[in-house]
Parts: sequence; C-alpha cells; structure tokens
Amino acid sequence: MNVMRNKIFVSVFLLFAFFAVAENADAAVLRMGPTQTDVTVGNIVKVQVSVDTLGRVINNAESAIQFPTDLLEVVLIDSTSSIFSLWVENPSFSNATGLVTFNGGVPNPGFQGTGGKVISVVFRAKKEGTASVVFSNSAVRENDGLGTDILSGKIGSEITIRSARTEPVTDSLFVLTSSSHPNQNVWYSEDDIEMSWTLPRAATAIKTLLGAYPDSEPTVYYDTPITAKSIPNMEDGVWYFHVQYFDGGAKSKTQHYRLKIDTTDPTDLSVTSGKDNTGKVTLHMKASDSLSGIDHFTVEVNSGKPIVVTADVSGEASVEVPFTRKGEHGVTVSAFDKAGNNIETDLTVIADYVPELRIDEYPATVMVNESIEMSGTAPYPDALLRVSMRDDNNVVQVYKLKSNSYSEFDFISQAVSNEGSYTLWVDMLKDNGDIILTSQRVVTLVETPLLLRIGSYTIGLMKVLIPATILLILFLLLLLYGWFKFFALYRRVKKESREAEEVSARTFKVLRRGVDRHIKKLKKAKRKLTKEEAAFLKEFSEKLEEGEKVVKKEIQDISKL
Repeated sequence: MNVMRNKIFVSVFLLFAFFAVAENADAAVLRMGPTQTDVTVGNIVKVQVSVDTLGRVINNAESAIQFPTDLLEVVLIDSTSSIFSLWVENPSFSNATGLVTFNGGVPNPGFQGTGGKVISVVFRAKKEGTASVVFSNSAVRENDGLGTDILSGKIGSEITIRSARTEPVTDSLFVLTSSSHPNQNVWYSEDDIEMSWTLPRAATAIKTLLGAYPDSEPTVYYDTPITAKSIPNMEDGVWYFHVQYFDGGAKSKTQHYRLKIDTTDPTDLSVTSGKDNTGKVTLHMKASDSLSGIDHFTVEVNSGKPIVVTADVSGEASVEVPFTRKGEHGVTVSAFDKAGNNIETDLTVIADYVPELRIDEYPATVMVNESIEMSGTAPYPDALLRVSMRDDNNVVQVYKLKSNSYSEFDFISQAVSNEGSYTLWVDMLKDNGDIILTSQRVVTLVETPLLLRIGSYTIGLMKVLIPATILLILFLLLLLYGWFKFFALYRRVKKESREAEEVSARTFKVLRRGVDRHIKKLKKAKRKLTKEEAAFLKEFSEKLEEGEKVVKKEIQDISKL
C-alpha cells in the first residue's frame, strides 16, 4: 500500500515538474494583425507585428518575415512607437527577396505584457491573389541574464487581394509612342519600327498587334508587362500598332498608333525648259509617287545652292531659273516624295537673260527713331541676301534675310536714332558668303521732326538765356547791395562830418575865448608887452583864425560828398 502511494506521489511530482518546465521554457508569442484582411489591387494594407510575453519578462526579439513578391511590395516600415529602443539590427526590407527583418532590444527591467508593438509594415497590393505573410528564423529572449529563447508561437497574416475594377481601365500614364516614327501624320523612309509605351504600376500583362486596320484589338498576349517592341524590315504602306494592358481582372482601353512607311523612290521624272520673249528661262517639272506622293522639287544651277519648289497635288511644279551670267549652264533637278526619297536628272540650259537683284521701294525720308522699310526683287526664291546700311560716319549695319517663294524680299531696319544720310544696298550671297550679285544703292534721309527741332532750338536758347538772366539778376542784386552799403556809409560820414564840424567849432570857440582872455590879462598887466610878445600874440591869433577856417572848410567839403 505504501509502495503504491509513493508511486502515485512521484508520478504527480514528475507531471507537475514537466508542466512547470514546459511553461518556463516556452512562454512568448509573435503575432501579426490583422490575421486576415482584404485589399484591392494598387491599394495599401498595414500589418502590425507585436509580441505577447504571457507573464514573462523579455529584453529582445528578432525575426525574418517572408512575403510573396509577385503579390505584395513593402512601401515602408514604422518603428516609432516600438517597445524596443535598442536595435541590434534596424528594421529593413527587400522587395527583391521578399523579406522584412528586425532585431530589437529593451534595457532593464525589460518588457512584460500583451500586444507589445514591435514594428508596422505597410504593403502595397500588386495583383490579384492570396498573399501569406509569415514569420521565419524568429526568437524572443527572456530577461534572465542568459537570453533564453521563450518563443512558443508565431501567428502570421493572410491578405486577399482583389481587383478594384471590372470596367475598362483608363489611365493618363498609358502613353504609346515611336522613336523611329515620332509623328503619326508624317511619312518616313525608315522601315525598322521602334515602339514604346508607359504603363501604370498596377499593370500585370499586355496584348499587342501590328496590322493594317486602325481600330483592331490586340491579340498577342504577354504575361509580363513589357514596355517596348521592335519590328524590323516593315513593308511599305500605312500600318497600325495596337497595345492594351491588364490590371488584375480589368483591362485598359486599346491604344492605336499609325505608321506611314515609304522606302521607294519617285518615278517618271521629266523636265522641260522654256523661254519667254525676254529670254527668261522657266523649267516645268513632273514626277510620280504611288504611295506618299511628290512633295517638292529642287533645282541646282552649276552645283550651287538648291532652289526648292513645292509640288502641286498632281506632282508638278514650275520655276523661273536665275542665272548670274549668260551662256551654257548645268542644271540638276531632283524630285522628293513626302518620305524624303528622291530621284534626279541633269540637263543643260543656255541663258540669254541675267536677272537682276534690285530695290523696288524705299523711303526718301524718315524721322528719327523710325525704321527704314525697303522691298525688292531677287533673282530666285529662297535666295540668301545681305542688306547693308551705311551712315554719314561710314558705320555699316548688316542684316541677313531670304527672298520668299515669289523671289521678293522685304526689309525693316531697327529704329534709327541719329539723323543724317543713310545709304542702303543688297548683296546676294553664296553659302560660303561670297557675293553673287549686288543691287543699286539708294539713299534715305533721316530727319528730326519740326516740332522736335523747334524744341531743340528753344532748349539750346534757354540753355544760354537762363544762365545769363541769373547772372544779370545776381549783378543787380550785388549792385543794389553795394548802393545800400554806400548810402549807409554816406549817411554815416555826413553825420560824422556834422558832428566834427560842431565839435571843432566849439573847440575853436573855446580856444578863442581862452586866448582872448589871456590877451586881455596881458594887456591889463602893469608891465608893457615887449615887441616880440606883441608880435607873437598877433601871429598866434591870426594862425588860430586861419586854422579854424581851414578845418571848417574841410568839414564842409566832406559834407558835400
């Protein structure tokens, strides 16, 4: 009985120890949320990675998260609100390998709890399907000083991706172009076709077709959305390239592109020449082109610059041929179709008439700050011309232009700012700048308008009168000031002279009385004056009277000033 009781006790103890050890060994779960979700193609979905510690304290977690690269791509990883503040390996991703990795830690006292956020991963859905996002190579380590891995479970996420549309796709980014034939309305002699197009990121497949009908639907399917196509050695004619892309279960509208190819030279070029009664030579040209049609002819005289003549709808044209000298000339005529293919022929023409380069109309007089306008006639269309304009100081201004399709030219100079006589003439040039012909010389007089001349004369006169008037006014003011000062001085002098006269009169009067008083005293004295004393007193009296008269006269003279 005791033996049985001991066996039961041991069994219970071992079972309890087993569960205790199991609980201690594995007690954390890594999970993604939401575990299941739907998203449409082209949109984004956020998956949050978190950890549950189930009552244990952890200080580290690491993992690799796998996702299908054909269905999903990572847009960004967010770790701003993570429970981990220390990163052994920063969260990163690779859309090429389909992996998201992280390795983070938290310092003491560690983390304990449920739903501890680790990172958030934002995916973009690429095409329809079911994407499984799962953990691999993961660990959650306990904060026990040993780094014990206590990861007991991993819960991933399943993302169902659906098409957002069932209607035809329209996208402004879907553009069809051709580098070899860039203009759909132009004929080209190039038979190697290069087509390219841009696709939205959601495109999963395409269809193409090259055919003879403008509105065909493409039939050649590519499960990889290519964006270019080369087609060599295409036959002559009008062709149409068509392309369409697929976005999950939806498809785009078909893009169409026209290609116009003509690699064949024109045929049946014929040239006849004729002369009128003045001797002017006219060439009549005709050619055929069954596909793109004749566009223009060129005429070269003595291997010179070609004269370009536009063909009519029937492939014919006429042109008066200019010659710079009389006699025999070699002429080459070429016919070009609308794709640039050409055929040429040579002929000999004898010229009896040499056309001139002349100025037909010009102004005899223009006003200052106006332009000189001139027109004339060149020997042939599209001739390279140089207009020269020389002023009185022999300064020459040069302008280049070309004659029009009627061999006429028009010239307008820049505004002429200086008056004077201007001489104008025109030279016809070769491509290398050599002069072929020179026109007559004409003279235009540039004048200032009458009102401006009067104004200029008035301004010039005023430039003289105004300073002179100012000087005159200053002189008068100075004269007035001098007169005022002189008058004030005069009044002061006159006043002083009167005062001097009065003072001197009083002085001589006092002196006279004093002298007379002394004379009387001497006369009353008991002693008789000697002869010398009597003579001195007489002379002194006379001199005093004479001095009084002189002083009085001088003062009176000063007062008269």
